[in-house]
Amino acid sequence: MSRSLELVNQVIAECRHAEYPERAGCSGPAIEEFRKTVRQKVGVDLPEGYCNILRLTNGLWYNGLGVFGTSAFLDRHEDYKTWSGYTSLIVYAIDELDSYVYDTKTNLYCRIDSPDPSDVRSSFKTFDEMMTRALSVALGITDRAGNPVDAKAP
Repeated sequence: MSRSLELVNQVIAECRHAEYPERAGCSGPAIEEFRKTVRQKVGVDLPEGYCNILRLTNGLWYNGLGVFGTSAFLDRHEDYKTWSGYTSLIVYAIDELDSYVYDTKTNLYCRIDSPDPSDVRSSFKTFDEMMTRALSVALGITDRAGNPVDAKAP
């Protein structure tokens, strides 16, 4: 199991403990249909890591981090297409400050400044690396730069 899926399971467990409503995961056929729809409407193949998250939960909102479920992904994509600087970006998640995206021009996963998509704060080789960072920040494990939150400054 990837680190990002371990962290999603941790978020789901914390939400259950706090008695937040849980979103059921998607079935295999539902994910395949969603993948087909995204290929047709958005023109990209979804990363397996994102599909694995959808198998666990069809979107989540935790401690300021929102990972889009199937309907929110498509709705948000339509919105983001009209925003300046977002035409080559596929947005998978957002938090209070940043968007977690795939840039179809650079073929990189990135954490960008939400109001200014040209401000790339971090780049990642894989979807799982990007989501591990986003979930680690939401869970208070690391800061936005990926440093442990309990590390002392030199």
